[in-house]
Amino acid sequence: MSTSRYDVESLWAALPDEVRERVDELVARRRRLAAVSVIWDSGFEPRPDLAMSQILMAARAEALGDRVEPPPPRDVETLASTVAGLPRAPVAFELSRDGDTGGWMQVLMAVVGPPAPDGTPGESVWLAAFRDGEAGAEEEAASVASALAERFRVPLRTPGEKP
Repeated sequence: MSTSRYDVESLWAALPDEVRERVDELVARRRRLAAVSVIWDSGFEPRPDLAMSQILMAARAEALGDRVEPPPPRDVETLASTVAGLPRAPVAFELSRDGDTGGWMQVLMAVVGPPAPDGTPGESVWLAAFRDGEAGAEEEAASVASALAERFRVPLRTPGEKP
């Protein structure tokens, strides 16, 4: 039987109990890709393709509702505290575009190491993601990134700028 013939409910019902439990644990911790790996690594046949797996993870997140961890805070004070706790002070902040199976976003990184002699950017630490489609996400990303750069007195690099 082809995985495309599964609907989400029958796929979920066909998975072994221990796989369903582990998937729900991971989805609740916002680790959807790891949850897909649990299904794929379980030996379940026929293995659902990535598209069906994504649909299933979204359905599980909806079913779990309030049990899904909220996204990490991305306010200036919380992020400033995170940056202050890094082993090295930032030399810059970087706001860049990225995408994953959930869509496009702006990602805020703290650059904590100088560029390498070959021009490769220094080590970066992920701070926050601002997803397209969230009300005011683009403005919030720019505002938070600017405030952090000002607070730590380092430059802010935005999409299209070279280090």
